Amino acid sequence: MKIFVIDGYNVIYSLNCLKRFKDIDNARFELIGLVRERFGSNYKIIFDGKRGTRCLNDPSIIYTSEDQEADDVIHSIVSRYLKRGYKVFVVSRDKGLIEKCKRLGAESLDPHEIIRKKSTKDKDMSSSVRQKITNQIMKELGIDNGGKNERI
Repeated sequence: MKIFVIDGYNVIYSLNCLKRFKDIDNARFELIGLVRERFGSNYKIIFDGKRGTRCLNDPSIIYTSEDQEADDVIHSIVSRYLKRGYKVFVVSRDKGLIEKCKRLGAESLDPHEIIRKKSTKDKDMSSSVRQKITNQIMKELGIDNGGKNERI
């Protein structure tokens, strides 16, 4: 079984399509939608809890406490899943984090893998389904912008 462990803010600031959002909350749910579309339910996204909203009630989305670093939480999650026999992929551009997780036995993926075009082997998700997921995430976060994501 596979699990994708995603360094949330690192990925947001690595992808132009997410950096352009005016509001970090919008960038977060766009990332969550992209990850759900790309990896199904086999993921954990870890955000430093120091910034932004923490109201999403989803066990795959983790906000660290004020005294924790996302990297430490990611390392712990990677270790736990490897011990359970999962094939673990760390999605980040943080070289230190990647090396630390590789020493445990994890593999790494560049953040652009989240947005790369799916192969014909991958299940295809229609844009309407993707929009429904994005709208649901926005609803869970209590943000209503008429179904339109605001971009710079």
